[in-house]
Amino acid sequence: MGSPPGDERSIFRSEMEKITGPLKLVLIAPEAKSEPCEELTSLMEDVCKANPNIIFSSFKEGGEDIPDLDPPVELFPTLIVLDPEGKEHGTRFVGTPSGRILITLSLVAQMITTGSSGLEEAMLQRVKALPANDIKVLVTPQAPNIEGTMDAVARFAFASEIIRTSIVEIIQFPDIAERYRVIDMPKMLSNEDLRYTGAFTLEEAIQILEKRIGDQES
Repeated sequence: MGSPPGDERSIFRSEMEKITGPLKLVLIAPEAKSEPCEELTSLMEDVCKANPNIIFSSFKEGGEDIPDLDPPVELFPTLIVLDPEGKEHGTRFVGTPSGRILITLSLVAQMITTGSSGLEEAMLQRVKALPANDIKVLVTPQAPNIEGTMDAVARFAFASEIIRTSIVEIIQFPDIAERYRVIDMPKMLSNEDLRYTGAFTLEEAIQILEKRIGDQES
């Protein structure tokens, strides 16, 4: 069961206070002033004050000082979690994370600092056997039953260097919602050619990617 709406920020703060290793949070913000970005920046600054292991940095779209990222950031804002060496571990947050998305953000932070995806060995081997995958999960922050979906693909991306995951907050990107005809959520895209609508468990997630099970769309 998900957390009650409105509780996610306090849960996120609590989980981030438990981070024991160095961690970098990097926000690539749009050039124009953005209230969601300002709110996220305020939240991240509070988190950094509570836990000195965490460093938060914000950069503007098009700025010369943006970190060298592969692949480059194309949608703004995007939040990226880096280890102390500046390495990504598979999951980006497109749009400013809020609501239930914050809980998955804290999971990514925990995986990076502990060095573990939390997957059992059998599942880990199945994930590593998957071909290269660019996964997008399209959600809104308070859509019901999205945590399992987001957490599953974030764990997969951490476990495999050839899987990339983007959690996309579509309220801030209505053109993406229109392009992929998002009506129900979560909606997962795998390498653009596979689309799956609906929440799923960890086991269901791996089967979808192994068997290429998708929506029947015209």
